[in-house]
Amino acid sequence: MTDPTVIAWDDDFSTGVKKIDDQHKLLLAMINRVLTLNMDSAGSASKTAKIVAVLDELNRYANYHFRTEEFLMRQHLEPGETTAQHVTAHSAYWTAITAFEKQLQQGEGSGVINELAAFLKEWWVNHILVVDRQTGKALNQAGIH
Repeated sequence: MTDPTVIAWDDDFSTGVKKIDDQHKLLLAMINRVLTLNMDSAGSASKTAKIVAVLDELNRYANYHFRTEEFLMRQHLEPGETTAQHVTAHSAYWTAITAFEKQLQQGEGSGVINELAAFLKEWWVNHILVVDRQTGKALNQAGIH
C-alpha cells in the first residue's frame, strides 16, 4: 500500500524538458523525505534536527533548480509576464522558506514542522503542475526538450 502523504511522480508532472523533469524528481524525493520524517514518532527535537538537515539539502538543490529554469527562460524565451511571474513565484518560495526557518530557529515546535511539510508538498506540486508545465510547453515550442 502506498503512503497517501508522499508525492508519487507521474506523467502529469512532466514539463517535456528532461533536465527540468529530472530535477523535479530529485526535489520531490527530498520533499517525500520531509513528509516521511514528519510522520515519524521520534522525539520532537530529533525529528526537527533531521527535517532541518533535509530542508538544508532541499534549499541548496532548489536554488540550483531555480537557477536552471531561469537560465533556460532567459536563453530561449522572450521576456514577458509569464517569465516574470515564474521568477516571482521562485522569490515567494524563498520568502516562505525563510519564515519557516526563522520559526524553527526560534524553537517553535511540531506545529511549524507540520505547516512546513504541508507547504512544501502543496507549493511544489502546484508549481510544477501549473507554472513549470506552462514554461515547459514554451520551452518545447522553442525546441528545448
